Amino acid sequence: MSNFEVAEPILNSPFQEPQAHWWILPGETPEQRPGRRFAHYFYRDPRSGTKACRHVIQEATQLHGGLGMTEEMKVSHTFRRLTMIAQHFGEIDHHLERFTA
Repeated sequence: MSNFEVAEPILNSPFQEPQAHWWILPGETPEQRPGRRFAHYFYRDPRSGTKACRHVIQEATQLHGGLGMTEEMKVSHTFRRLTMIAQHFGEIDHHLERFTA
């Protein structure tokens, strides 16, 4: 079990205020705390997403024998979807130039 998994999940009602939550930090043991978790967000660098995802999918495609052999697997669908999204909406470099100009 990784540091981001707990053995006993907390099931709170969707109609009442939460009674407890898990406080999880990287490298630490999860701690159960009372009450509602405070609101926060996670910022992911957008420049890392598309290129890293494309690299992983290309490597997985080659590992499984190319697009012809991966037709029945999810990696083929993901590769095509990522390519379509990049062509339709533009790569990250295009958007960075657009908003920093």
